[in-house]
Amino acid sequence: MCKIPFRRLLITARRNQGLSQRELCSLLKNFGAKMDFMELSKIENDRNDICDRDYNRFIESFCKIFDVDREYIEIIRQQTVAQPLVIRRTNKEKSLCKNIE
Repeated sequence: MCKIPFRRLLITARRNQGLSQRELCSLLKNFGAKMDFMELSKIENDRNDICDRDYNRFIESFCKIFDVDREYIEIIRQQTVAQPLVIRRTNKEKSLCKNIE
Protein backbone atom coordinates (compact mmCIF):
# COMPACT_ATOMS: atom_id res chain seq x y z
CA MET A 1 0.00 0.00 0.00
CA CYS A 2 1.25 3.46 -0.89
CA LYS A 3 1.52 5.91 1.98
CA ILE A 4 0.28 9.34 1.02
CA PRO A 5 0.57 11.87 3.82
CA PHE A 6 -2.58 13.90 4.42
CA ARG A 7 -0.55 17.09 4.18
CA ARG A 8 0.34 16.30 0.55
CA LEU A 9 -3.30 15.66 -0.33
CA LEU A 10 -4.40 18.88 1.39
CA ILE A 11 -1.76 21.06 -0.28
CA THR A 12 -2.40 19.55 -3.71
CA ALA A 13 -6.18 19.90 -3.46
CA ARG A 14 -5.93 23.50 -2.22
CA ARG A 15 -3.44 24.56 -4.89
CA ASN A 16 -5.31 22.79 -7.70
CA GLN A 17 -8.34 24.90 -6.83
CA GLY A 18 -6.20 28.04 -6.70
CA LEU A 19 -7.02 28.66 -3.04
CA SER A 20 -4.83 30.39 -0.49
CA GLN A 21 -4.81 29.08 3.06
CA ARG A 22 -7.00 31.99 4.14
CA GLU A 23 -9.49 31.32 1.33
CA LEU A 24 -9.71 27.65 2.27
CA CYS A 25 -10.27 28.59 5.91
CA SER A 26 -13.15 30.79 4.82
CA LEU A 27 -14.69 27.91 2.87
CA LEU A 28 -14.17 25.55 5.80
CA LYS A 29 -16.02 27.99 8.04
CA ASN A 30 -18.99 27.92 5.62
CA PHE A 31 -19.07 24.14 6.05
CA GLY A 32 -18.93 24.32 9.84
CA ALA A 33 -15.22 23.80 10.46
CA LYS A 34 -13.73 26.78 12.27
CA MET A 35 -10.02 26.99 11.52
CA ASP A 36 -7.55 29.81 11.03
CA PHE A 37 -4.77 29.84 8.46
CA MET A 38 -2.10 29.24 11.13
CA GLU A 39 -3.69 25.98 12.18
CA LEU A 40 -4.13 24.99 8.54
CA SER A 41 -0.45 25.73 7.99
CA LYS A 42 0.44 23.45 10.90
CA ILE A 43 -1.58 20.65 9.30
CA GLU A 44 0.12 21.25 5.96
CA ASN A 45 3.48 20.98 7.71
CA ASP A 46 2.58 17.85 9.72
CA ARG A 47 2.73 19.75 13.03
CA ASN A 48 -0.81 18.90 14.18
CA ASP A 49 -2.13 15.39 14.73
CA ILE A 50 -4.81 15.13 12.06
CA CYS A 51 -5.92 11.81 13.61
CA ASP A 52 -7.16 13.66 16.70
CA ARG A 53 -10.95 13.58 16.85
CA ASP A 54 -10.98 17.38 17.15
CA TYR A 55 -10.31 17.40 13.41
CA ASN A 56 -13.35 15.29 12.47
CA ARG A 57 -15.39 18.32 11.38
CA PHE A 58 -12.41 19.61 9.40
CA ILE A 59 -12.13 16.26 7.60
CA GLU A 60 -15.86 16.21 6.90
CA SER A 61 -15.73 19.75 5.49
CA PHE A 62 -12.58 18.98 3.48
CA CYS A 63 -14.34 16.03 1.82
CA LYS A 64 -17.35 18.17 0.90
CA ILE A 65 -15.31 21.08 -0.44
CA PHE A 66 -13.03 18.93 -2.60
CA ASP A 67 -15.59 16.17 -3.33
CA VAL A 68 -13.35 13.44 -1.90
CA ASP A 69 -14.53 10.09 -0.57
CA ARG A 70 -14.52 10.15 3.26
CA GLU A 71 -13.39 6.51 3.55
CA TYR A 72 -10.39 7.23 1.33
CA ILE A 73 -9.47 10.24 3.46
CA GLU A 74 -9.79 8.19 6.65
CA ILE A 75 -7.28 5.67 5.29
CA ILE A 76 -4.84 8.46 4.50
CA ARG A 77 -5.58 10.15 7.82
CA GLN A 78 -4.65 7.01 9.75
CA GLN A 79 -1.31 6.80 7.91
CA THR A 80 -0.39 10.35 8.83
CA VAL A 81 1.84 11.01 11.83
CA ALA A 82 2.51 14.49 13.17
CA GLN A 83 6.18 15.40 13.08
CA PRO A 84 7.89 17.10 16.02
CA LEU A 85 9.16 20.60 15.49
CA VAL A 86 12.95 20.65 15.58
CA ILE A 87 14.60 23.96 16.31
CA ARG A 88 18.32 24.17 15.85
CA ARG A 89 20.39 27.08 16.98
CA THR A 90 23.38 28.29 15.07
CA ASN A 91 26.62 28.96 16.93
CA LYS A 92 25.97 32.69 16.60
CA GLU A 93 22.53 32.33 18.18
CA LYS A 94 23.96 30.23 21.00
CA SER A 95 26.55 32.90 21.79
CA LEU A 96 23.85 35.60 21.73
CA CYS A 97 21.78 33.61 24.24
CA LYS A 98 24.79 33.30 26.55
CA ASN A 99 25.34 37.05 26.38
CA ILE A 100 21.70 37.69 27.39
CA GLU A 101 21.89 35.40 30.41
